[in-house]
Amino acid sequence: MNMAGRKSKLLKWGKRILLPIVAFHALTQINNWSVNSYYSHFPFRQQFKEIAGFPIRGGVMEIEGLTSANVNELAEIIFKERSERDFSLGDLTIESDNYQDRSFIEQMVGIFGSHYTGWCWGDNIGLKKGNIHGLTHEIKHKKSYEIMNDDPEFLERWMDLSRDEDGDSMYIHHDYFSWASTRSRCIESLVCEDEDSDDLRDGFISGYAKTIIYEDIAELCANVEENPALFNSLLFGEKRNSR
Repeated sequence: MNMAGRKSKLLKWGKRILLPIVAFHALTQINNWSVNSYYSHFPFRQQFKEIAGFPIRGGVMEIEGLTSANVNELAEIIFKERSERDFSLGDLTIESDNYQDRSFIEQMVGIFGSHYTGWCWGDNIGLKKGNIHGLTHEIKHKKSYEIMNDDPEFLERWMDLSRDEDGDSMYIHHDYFSWASTRSRCIESLVCEDEDSDDLRDGFISGYAKTIIYEDIAELCANVEENPALFNSLLFGEKRNSR
């Protein structure tokens, strides 16, 4: 068989494999849209939208399964964050355990991502089921992106606080591509990060904060928000943060 024949055969097999996959995912998106459209008028989702100012999306078990305590906790976090600095958000998604009930973004994050508890993408925030506390972290991401758009020098000023005595950045990754690569299921086992460093000594609230500047901002701000007593002890107690 010549090269042209092999290429033609490969294309035919490629179409046979890809078409069912594309069709399946198209059906999942129709299902996701239908569920969120149909249930958007249910009392719980309407109540949340009135409180938060944006809709909550997800499967029936993920949204209607939330308790009133969960709703109050989400509302309290949103109200507190907005009282400090307002932010824009299109919707909040609680990720479904069922792959076919997820949006396309959730599916891609689930396929390629690893060890994630939430995500912030454009005007959307997503949380893994049961990770309500992760909302603070993701909102800090959203706020920091908005600040960066308003003040381009903000990122540089923060970066200047994160350099060693030689003036080199202490972050493990310097761009989203290299950082995302280490979070990928495909190659995470091949990537070794420095687990022996003293994060607090270096001025980072956690090892995760040291991975990239964007996570540093969100991690530090979320920790200050959720546990101010611990943060004060780091600043004024026996352990001192150098930044």
